Amino acid sequence: MTESIDRGESPYLQIARHYRRQIERGEIQPGQLLPSVRAMADRWKVAHTTANRALRTLQAEGLVQSTAGLGTVVTPSAPTAESLVTHLRETGAFYPQGYRSVITGALTIPATARIADALGLEAPDQVISRSRITYDAADVPIEYSTNYVRGEFADAAPALLVAEPITNGMLGYLEAQTGRHATEGCDQYAAFPATPDQAAALRLAVGTPVLIERHWWTDAGGTVLDYAESVEPGERWRTRRYAVGGPAQ
Repeated sequence: MTESIDRGESPYLQIARHYRRQIERGEIQPGQLLPSVRAMADRWKVAHTTANRALRTLQAEGLVQSTAGLGTVVTPSAPTAESLVTHLRETGAFYPQGYRSVITGALTIPATARIADALGLEAPDQVISRSRITYDAADVPIEYSTNYVRGEFADAAPALLVAEPITNGMLGYLEAQTGRHATEGCDQYAAFPATPDQAAALRLAVGTPVLIERHWWTDAGGTVLDYAESVEPGERWRTRRYAVGGPAQ
């Protein structure tokens, strides 16, 4: 199959974007190979130097790595909260193909001050807590997370208290059951040493640097529908692309 290059943008950037999207959508899984320089050049009808530059661009972004005797391999990564919501809106499923989650806890608990503040509640109001370990296609644990939802949603969304995966995720299920819809997301990141529980879930040594994340999904009325705290192994790049407006007039 031959792909086409549009005029304007540099060919190597178009090629890199094509494979980047496939990786981000889960169409090419961690551990799978990208085409060789020769195969890529033939497919896109470009020079070998152009294909090689596209692969080097993806490697610089941390999406792939070159393995001697094997080729260019997609590196393990975890989807961002933003990409998961985008995937949910596009497909109705929360996780990209190949990813799976194991629910390790689903119960109602009294909110701590931190959780109450995040949800706009008062401690010790009741909240729904769902914990999970997420695995990629190679069965590598890539995230250990817990989501918190207002306890008042328990009657409308009873599956939140069942320790089984939900196809459209907590957010998609909650939206479908309550009629409320997230219109804004907020993500925060920080690095800390892994605690014993976090290290065990991610198969790491205690104290290994990990990425701690906090996510808020809020509806149009300002109600936090879903607040999540997650942990990911270090040494994995997080990438967010965004448009930049023109200069001030």
